[in-house]
Amino acid sequence: MLRRISVSAAMVSVVILLTTAPFAGQQAQKAADEKGPKVGLMAFIPAGDFLMGREDNKYDLLNKFPRDKDDDRPVHKVYTDAFYMDKFETTNLEYFRFAETSGRDKPWHWVNGEFPVDGAAKPVYNVSWADADAYCKAMGKRLPTEAEFEKAARGGLELMYYPNGGKSFFRGGGRGGANDDDAGPVASGDEAENQKPVDNAFEKFKDNPVVNRDVYRSREKIDPPPAVYNTPFGPEPIATQKPNRYGLYDVVGNLWEWTSDWFGLVYYSESPYQNPKGPETGLHKVIRGGSWADDEEYITVWFRNHTPPTTKAPTIGFRCACDAPANLKTKTALP
Repeated sequence: MLRRISVSAAMVSVVILLTTAPFAGQQAQKAADEKGPKVGLMAFIPAGDFLMGREDNKYDLLNKFPRDKDDDRPVHKVYTDAFYMDKFETTNLEYFRFAETSGRDKPWHWVNGEFPVDGAAKPVYNVSWADADAYCKAMGKRLPTEAEFEKAARGGLELMYYPNGGKSFFRGGGRGGANDDDAGPVASGDEAENQKPVDNAFEKFKDNPVVNRDVYRSREKIDPPPAVYNTPFGPEPIATQKPNRYGLYDVVGNLWEWTSDWFGLVYYSESPYQNPKGPETGLHKVIRGGSWADDEEYITVWFRNHTPPTTKAPTIGFRCACDAPANLKTKTALP
């Protein structure tokens, strides 16, 4: 009798283990996720591909700016897993708290190691790549890759100049909610007769952008978005401008932002399709977004710039990113 009870007890234990194991696994995953970075002030960027690079050929027509002609071409399709990105550039106050607890050097222009009294909400600058990297790691995050930055900056709009749209390079407008103002020129005559529906044509464009390039779009004046640029007064406090469709503020203008990638002049010609991370080594790090000191051509979503990682400049700041948890890694829509 005792043996039967012992066997029954063992069987009950196995049943309990089998029925609770999935729950325990879910709890363990939840606990692991909770140990990660807090994403309350981060924007979710869904998984999927996009066209990365400059499809405008204005520089080619004018035959100028050799570096600009090379490093942001060719346009190529890139896929990224879902990730989170800070909605705001890192502020003076946030960096001050980090520097106080970590012992990291503070920006050299802070008098007596303190930022100006009215500067708490302004983005921090005069920080090197290593400073930015250390801050993000201390927050349980990381710097975004260059591909992640461009994808996030585009806000789900394809073939646009700016995060909030502007004009499209593609006849018929961009994908993902572009309005009538974002559409290309209206076709007429034989062109209208032969024009395919926007969705089908756009998908074809994504797969073969060179064949379908519209050489006329670059001749039109493009209205830049609300952004902090071309001003002598320095960066403004975060979130003074409209966010893009992903909820990111100042993703162009205000300050250039460090990315994790090394710069490669011809990297776009050899970049992998899935989650590119830039060359393995290099001399300069990629910075993106343009700054308060730049004109409108530098605040486009595709424009690349680069500088030694030791650079500390009044035009360069940063924001952080982090991987989405496993259950959201392949999510292709906003929550």
